[in-house]
Amino acid sequence: MSGRIQGISYFPNCPQKLVTWGKDVALFEVKPQKFATEETEFANRPSSFQCYSKSVEFLASENRYQYVKCLRPSYHTEPIVAMGMVSGKVGISKFDPLSDTVCEFTPKQQRTCLCLGWNMNDKHLLAIGHDRNRSDSCITVWDVEKGLAKDSTQFMGLTETCHSLCWEKSSRILIAGMSQKNIKIFDLRQNTTCTSITTRTVHGLSIAPNGYYLCSYVDSRIGLWDLRNIEKPLTPLMTHSSVLDISWCPTHVAPVEYENDREVFNLRRSFIPFNNTESKLPTGKPLLVYDIAWHPEDFEQALVLSENGIIVDFILPPTVAISWSNTNDLAKFCDLDFCFSHVQSPSQQSFSDDIAGIIKKRSQNNYGLLSDIKRNGELADCPELKKLWNILANLNREEKMVGLKSILGIGTNVAIDMFANNSEAFQIPWPEFFNNPLPLTYYKSEGRKQARKMCGWNFEEDMEDDSRFILQLKSNHEYSRAAMICVFHMKIFEACEILSKAADDSVDPSMYRIAAIALSGFNTKSTVWKSHRWYANKQIKDVHLRVMFFFLTVENQNYDGILYEQGICLADRIALLHCIANSIEVGDLTGLILTGENSEGIRILQSYIDKNDDVQTPCLIAIRFFRSEVFQDKIVQSWIESYLELLDSWGLWENRAELEIRMESLRSKKTINEKTVHLLCNFCGKSVSTAMQEEARLRNTSSNAVKSSTCPHCRKPLPRCTLCLLHMGTPTGESGRKSKPFSKWFSWCQTCRHGGHTDHLMQWFSEHTECPESSCNCKCFSIDCPISAQSGHI
Repeated sequence: MSGRIQGISYFPNCPQKLVTWGKDVALFEVKPQKFATEETEFANRPSSFQCYSKSVEFLASENRYQYVKCLRPSYHTEPIVAMGMVSGKVGISKFDPLSDTVCEFTPKQQRTCLCLGWNMNDKHLLAIGHDRNRSDSCITVWDVEKGLAKDSTQFMGLTETCHSLCWEKSSRILIAGMSQKNIKIFDLRQNTTCTSITTRTVHGLSIAPNGYYLCSYVDSRIGLWDLRNIEKPLTPLMTHSSVLDISWCPTHVAPVEYENDREVFNLRRSFIPFNNTESKLPTGKPLLVYDIAWHPEDFEQALVLSENGIIVDFILPPTVAISWSNTNDLAKFCDLDFCFSHVQSPSQQSFSDDIAGIIKKRSQNNYGLLSDIKRNGELADCPELKKLWNILANLNREEKMVGLKSILGIGTNVAIDMFANNSEAFQIPWPEFFNNPLPLTYYKSEGRKQARKMCGWNFEEDMEDDSRFILQLKSNHEYSRAAMICVFHMKIFEACEILSKAADDSVDPSMYRIAAIALSGFNTKSTVWKSHRWYANKQIKDVHLRVMFFFLTVENQNYDGILYEQGICLADRIALLHCIANSIEVGDLTGLILTGENSEGIRILQSYIDKNDDVQTPCLIAIRFFRSEVFQDKIVQSWIESYLELLDSWGLWENRAELEIRMESLRSKKTINEKTVHLLCNFCGKSVSTAMQEEARLRNTSSNAVKSSTCPHCRKPLPRCTLCLLHMGTPTGESGRKSKPFSKWFSWCQTCRHGGHTDHLMQWFSEHTECPESSCNCKCFSIDCPISAQSGHI
């Protein structure tokens, strides 16, 4: 073999056979290095091969054809190649030196053979692409088993140029890039069928191993198509320099490679290129790729031909994919190995303690979907969530969020403050013996007051409720909690008395007695008292006493030590929060008592998700209690999508269906139009007002100018006043006024459907109780609330 190599290629069904072409055509056998002997390695290795991980042995050469323009190995189980010449002749070679049989195709007009393509299923079909000739076709389909008979060839593409071609994987469909301007698809099962796609990327046509994707190129642009929707191309790929050729990796569906400085694109990476490890020749110069031959079986391995004719190894960097299953099993895929970590996967107990396991268990128990709101808190198996659902149950009245909408004025015009920045601040002075000149700042508003009452606190002017609450705590032997709440409201003497009472009733009175003494001797100016409190804080086992002393020594109004203390009852923390803190920063769901279903409430729910990784509870609260306009918020929708994906992954289809039904009912609730009352004809039942407006539009006049006492649809008379007997729509002669006063409006009873002008009805019902219509005994006026006599003159 002599001369520089122009191209290399493996045989698809002979994975150990490699063919090279240029001035000569040669056949090699390539094996892994472990199968080669030292004698064979050094004796038979050609000088152009520098792939030291492979054993290369020369087998045969084809000397009848030189200066091959293009070559394509067949899909036969023996090494057969088709060779295209510059003269246009195409030869078939089996690399058998003992055979004198010559199998050739010669076109009618001499011109260069540009491309070849074997059919994968019908291995005897060869497609040949030639340059343009004004009196000959550029595409020839040759059945090599039938020789050169007339019925063994088909011709297509008259007076055109075929730059590249390839066969569809499963049928006799030929795809060809034609004349620098389009890609044509020929269905050989139907002689007249041809589909054309206008594009300049007509070179290097190649179909992916899965048979779904088609790629081609021109200059530095690579085009991609999905054969299932060939009319719309996929996003094109742009390279930094011109492309020489492209080919698909046969052992991997995703990557598509183009031969220019060894760059590989991956279709599953949004068409973003990634660079391989830079390869260099032994001389230290960078490797410039001229051709590449993917191995048909070895995963993502190839031989690369450099521009100076040297062949080296190339292995695509492995892609490692790692994924967690919904049951915390770890799966890893690398090359052709698939590993599933059953042994090292977490135990069932650890999964049940994980937030994902907790959410799944709650979902299976219909958590958040029970009609009894308090029962949802019991299913949560969490004290904090149980308190939350109890509060939501107190807020819910007749399927309406009374506490969030009506009591706090959410979405209404009721002037009730519910935000901390709109609340009224007031000062609570410290007891005289505390020697603290700075009073404690509390906030007061109607919303905060309602929230504290829901939590059981009522430390306002009503001292009886105060006493009842504290007495209830003492009767339940919750002495430390009662003392803590008293200290929160500067009732130090009451707290000392409660602790003394606790010491008398307790088996171990020392703790309460010492706490009472320490509390009575507290002084804000005493640094010794504060320092000892810090040291003793870890030794105080009773969480309420610990929080009580923390409250007394708090600095800069920083109450995080109380608000994040999990040992304190949620109601007490949220009640204190409503007095001194901003609920949003804490991420406590009971802050919804203040904010409700608005942007601030959404921020509380998002803060809860960020803190606890629990998307289930905020999602169910939004679905169950939020209005449709708040429900459509993008943040809320992201929670719901995440939760629905979890339900799908666990196969909880019924739970998802229940949520979908509830969400659909929210979506169907449209904003009420200002004009919700329509007058319908008593005879045909069609809207009278809508028809009048349409008639006015057609006449290009205002709706006020259209006056009619009959239905526009059936022409039957409109209702008339039961007192003056004038029909609705009768002109009054006051055309200059755009609107009538309320006293001239028509009003009717929703029970008996009788009515008339408002001022006439007001005068009638001022003296009578029954309907003015004869033979009607309906007491219309007494059905509704009493109306002021002046209301008829609005």
